[in-house]
Amino acid sequence: MPLSDRFQAVVSDTINFETGGDKSGAYHLDPSDPGGETKWGISKKAHPTLDIKGLTYKDAVNIYCTQYWKVNYDLIPAMDLTFKVFDMGVLAGIETAITKLQTAIKKAGKTVAVDGNFGPITLTALNVLYSEGKGDNLYKIYVGLFVSRINWLTTIKPWLRKYKVGWMKRTLYTFVAKPVIKK
Repeated sequence: MPLSDRFQAVVSDTINFETGGDKSGAYHLDPSDPGGETKWGISKKAHPTLDIKGLTYKDAVNIYCTQYWKVNYDLIPAMDLTFKVFDMGVLAGIETAITKLQTAIKKAGKTVAVDGNFGPITLTALNVLYSEGKGDNLYKIYVGLFVSRINWLTTIKPWLRKYKVGWMKRTLYTFVAKPVIKK
C-alpha cells in the first residue's frame, strides 16, 4: 500500500512519542502498561499474535498505516488537526479520537452524530468550520477534550498517573509539518 504524503509527514512524530525517541523501538514489558509488551508503540494486547520483540520500524509503520490511518484523514483541512486525530487514535483508540473530534465539532457549532465514524458528514463539518475561520477554535476544543480525558482517567485509575505527564505533553504538542523526503 503506498503511503500518503500526509501519513508520512505525521507517523514519525507519533512513533517518536511512542518510543521516547529510542531509535531501537523502546521495547518494554511494563506490568502497569495496559498494552502489555510494546515496541514502536505497537502492543501485544492489540496484536496478540505478533512477535513484538522482533518488530521492525518498517513493520510498525505498516501497522500504523493499515490499522490506525483512515482514508479521510488525508482530507482533513489542516495538518495540525490531521496529526492530532491520528496521534490521539494511537494513544487512546481510533473510536475515542473520532468521537472526541465529533464532540469538538458540535461544541464549535456544527451538527454531527457522535458515533465514532469518520465519514462524509464529519468531514464536511470540518471543512465548513475551517472555511468559516473556526479551525483554530475547533483544534483548541479538541485538545481540551483530551486534557479533560487524561485528568479523568488518571483520577479513576491512579496506577496510570505515572503516564500523565507524558500523555499531557503529547496532547499539548503542536505538530509542525516537515517536508516529506521521498525515498
